[in-house]
Amino acid sequence: MGSDWEKVAADARRVLAGNRQRGISAWAGQRYDFVCPSPTTYPFQWFWDSAFHAIALLRVDPELAKQEIRCLMQGARPDGFIPHMLLWEKSAHDAALREYSITLADPFYTATIQPPVVARAVLRIYEATGDSEFVREVLPPIRRFFRWLKAYRDPDDDSLIAIIQPDESGLDASPKYDRLMGIASGPPRKPCRNFADRCGASSTRTRRSVPTPRVSRRSTCSPGRTSW
Repeated sequence: MGSDWEKVAADARRVLAGNRQRGISAWAGQRYDFVCPSPTTYPFQWFWDSAFHAIALLRVDPELAKQEIRCLMQGARPDGFIPHMLLWEKSAHDAALREYSITLADPFYTATIQPPVVARAVLRIYEATGDSEFVREVLPPIRRFFRWLKAYRDPDDDSLIAIIQPDESGLDASPKYDRLMGIASGPPRKPCRNFADRCGASSTRTRRSVPTPRVSRRSTCSPGRTSW
């Protein structure tokens, strides 16, 4: 059993190292350094992926775990909004827009969110390292994000976050949302590549304003209670 665990750990370290993306973005010349889900299919930075990557990186190098969160916080907007996806590498944008079902607020970031698990990642980093300076560094944009969630995603003031499309729940194209989105039940009439093809004219691939929040809700808005 010991050798099996060692092999799994070695494979995990290999994947984390191989998926690391570093460079200088055309987005205001910002430097980026993070672990992506896949260098070929998903080369960008996703909000909750990075939170979980940071937790995993604690087993490899705590400084890389901190860097993962620092890079994510570079995407924080002045009003508090933090996008679910940061498209750091411009050369990969065209392929992403062809393949992904996303709504862009800017050429370099999306208009949607993901489950706010970043506070939990920062807590785990602090528990492992005791680095209070790091917490003081990243806490201001995280607090602004939770205030943004309260202001813009809690329309009925019940401390539950409203989502405007399934991807924001983390469940992506789960059939549990088909009825709310008016998607017919049963198998598709023809093969489709992604969720956008299932939605037809309501595809979120095109750039447009974010629709009014729907009634589907998940999670509390408190930074200390981020379970989704």
